[in-house]
Formats: sequence, C-alpha cells, structure tokens
Amino acid sequence: MINKVGQIMLYVNNQDEAVDFWTQKVGFNVITEENNGQGMKWVEIAPSGDTETSIILHNKEVVAKMSPGVNLDPPSLMFFSEDLDQLYSNLSNKDVVVGGIVDLPFEKGRVFNFSDNEGNYFAVMEKSINDKKEVLDKGPFFHGTKAELKIGDLLEPQHLSNYQDRKSNYIYFTATLEAAKWGAELATATSKERIYIVEPLGEFENDPNLTDKRFPGNPTRSYRSKTPLKIIAELGSWERHTEEEINNMTSALKKLREQGKAVIED
Repeated sequence: MINKVGQIMLYVNNQDEAVDFWTQKVGFNVITEENNGQGMKWVEIAPSGDTETSIILHNKEVVAKMSPGVNLDPPSLMFFSEDLDQLYSNLSNKDVVVGGIVDLPFEKGRVFNFSDNEGNYFAVMEKSINDKKEVLDKGPFFHGTKAELKIGDLLEPQHLSNYQDRKSNYIYFTATLEAAKWGAELATATSKERIYIVEPLGEFENDPNLTDKRFPGNPTRSYRSKTPLKIIAELGSWERHTEEEINNMTSALKKLREQGKAVIED
C-alpha cells in the first residue's frame, strides 16, 4: 500500500534557471543534485530539508528523448503557507507573476496562484499552524491602542511598547472588550483611544503578566504573539471606563512602578 507522496516530477526547459527561480524567489532549498554523467541531471528541491515531499526538476528535452511517452505537462500543485500575506508580498516584490488572493468556498481559507519562470502556474493556500492543534481561543480578538491604523495593516513585535519606554518582543491582544478598553485607555500616547478587531496570523500564548502569575487561569483572555496581528476592523463606538476608574487604575500602576513591581514580563 502507498503510505505517502514522496517526490513530484517537474519537467523544465532550463534546470539552472528553474533552480534560481525556486530558491531565490520562492525560498526553496536544494536538497540533492545528481548527474549520471550521460546527460541526465536531476535536482531535488523542497521548502526545507525535513519536508517529506520534494520536487525533482528534470530536463524536459532529455526526458522526452529517453521516454517519449511520458506526459511532460506541469502537475497541478497546491502549496500550503502559514503566512499567506507575507508570501504574497515577497513574491510580488521579487517580480513573480501572482494572481489575486481569493476566498475558497465552505470557509476553507484563502488562496492565490503564481507563475514560475517558464509560465507554469501553481497555487498556494493559507494553512495556519493553529489548524494542526487545539487553539487556545477562537476569538474574536481585540487590540486597544492609541495608534491610528488602517484595515489590513499588520501589528508586529519589535516596536515601542504602549506602556513602557522600550521595544516589545510580543504583540499583545485579548478576547474581551473590557481588557481591550484598558489597553486603549492606559496607552502612554496622547492621541485618540482606539480598539481594533484583529486576527492572529500565527501561534499565540497566554499573557503571563495577566494569567497564572496574577490570576488563576486566564479570566481576562489575554494573549501575546511573536507573529503579526492583522487589523480586520475598528470598533466605531464603545463605552469608556469612568474618569474615576481610569484615575484609580493609573494611580495603582504608578504605585506599583514606584515599588518596582510594575515590570512587564516580555
């Protein structure tokens, strides 16, 4: 019985140009390269060395002479990507011909196609790492801030924190409106308070600053991630905490800072 797909044959006109395309533009790696010394050369490529299925680049002309009956048409391949938007941007920036991103029916995700250097088209489907294991929380998710952002923008780590004078290693978000309101109201900037609906694009974990370290479990449903959050929408209106509540919270945080206890674990 067959237990896995091992290798996929891709017949190309120019192997060297094909290798350059798949490695330099798509980001694949050359796994092996072999030559039988009689004009037959093949190159094995894959996204990484531990990938179970790889692509073998064969010279189309040589194979046609050796095996006239072989179908040399390119296979219809569907690749998976955990970060479809970033891949789409990378390919576009490298002048790869790409089609538009479209939504698949039955909530199967999003997909786009791209063309290789010889005009063969391949598809890429969004496949989140969270599809492979139980998700901590299905959302919806919110991010409170005073930054003005647009729909489709990505919130990424390694930017100045909303609450401390340093760069943050994570992006923080929550599945409760209450926590998001505090996020917007306590941000250090002086601009308008905003709450965005966000979509995590990768793995995320419980925020240790608000979970077992302070509360049993995660009652505030607060999370953090080292991968971007995508802005889906902005809440048009929401009820702020009272000025008294905000002042009390601000005073309590100030007291903790003075005691050296307001350290964010990041």
